[in-house]
Amino acid sequence: MSEIHRLKKILRAINNSESIDEIDLENLTKEERELLLKLVQEDMVGESLTFLADLDTDREWNKIKKQLAKTENSVIRMRKSVIRYAAVIVLLLALGIIISTTLGPDKKETVIENAVTLTIGEDDVKIIKRNGEQSIVTASGEIVGHQYGNKIIYTKEVQQDKLVYNELSIPNGELFELELSDGSLIHLNAGSKLRYPISFLSENNREVFIEGEGYFQVAEDRDHPFIVHTDGIAIEVLGTSFNVSNYKDNKQVETVLVEGSVQLYNPNESGSGVMLTPGYKASWDKNELLMEINEVSTELYTGWVKGELIFSDIAFRDMERKLERAFNVTIDNNNLMLAEKVLNAKFNKDVEDIEGVLKVINAIYPFSYKISGQQIIIN
Repeated sequence: MSEIHRLKKILRAINNSESIDEIDLENLTKEERELLLKLVQEDMVGESLTFLADLDTDREWNKIKKQLAKTENSVIRMRKSVIRYAAVIVLLLALGIIISTTLGPDKKETVIENAVTLTIGEDDVKIIKRNGEQSIVTASGEIVGHQYGNKIIYTKEVQQDKLVYNELSIPNGELFELELSDGSLIHLNAGSKLRYPISFLSENNREVFIEGEGYFQVAEDRDHPFIVHTDGIAIEVLGTSFNVSNYKDNKQVETVLVEGSVQLYNPNESGSGVMLTPGYKASWDKNELLMEINEVSTELYTGWVKGELIFSDIAFRDMERKLERAFNVTIDNNNLMLAEKVLNAKFNKDVEDIEGVLKVINAIYPFSYKISGQQIIIN
């Protein structure tokens, strides 16, 4: 990684933390701590990022460093704004350990795992705080959307001549909403990722890519079909409401249509695909490459949007993963009889926590369990 790109990464890490209190200063020297505090106090993080964004090549960056290394008189002849930016950035070279030491690979991974994250472009990862508000800004400084709590809304005014993708990642235990630039609304379930363009191009279809589960309310546009890509199949619509479940650890991709119509097809094969009507579920077997259509109660598959967990004639072993995602826990079940027990239950995350859920199930089928932090052991 080039020096200029490394500096950008360091500054973004500081900028995303939003508070000096969120950065561990233990492993820094006194001089480095003072420099970091000065940078934050003088509100120079954003300006430094802007300055670096304006540099097109490492050659330009090296020119500035050479100028700064010359005599004081030479430095004085530089533009004051360049001095202000570059002097701070040159000093930041001493803080190159922030990413590897201050945040540390283990700490950084933990923070990102437990947070909603937005990847803007190729490598700019921003932590989205559930109760926060902020503008969504590209590397070039263009505002393309806004975050309001657990929802991001992209502006319709953005015009681009090429597709630029963002990726929103939702950890276990969280739900999130996203309104795309075309007005389509997407609810994302726990443990999900959605990759989508900042804005759609007029000459292309509207295409997004999902891993996990999402409930889509697609804005109608007959000239630009909306296509959701999953493992193995694509779902094409013009304007409708449907649920897609495409978790990596599930053997099937499930599509449940609430209203409108959708067509499911394998993008790697020719053919018209399968049309789905409201109240039906299409199950695509990832291994067998086969499609099965069944009539279902759509509430069973869309209740999660309202925080509901609805289980109908389902074995506890199949409930476990959904409970783990919903409550951000791990369940180690050593009770083989319980694993096969078929249950019917309905919970609401706004009312019950995971212990409340276990108490209800325990009343139906007695078992012992122990909760230690985020780990649950059932015997």
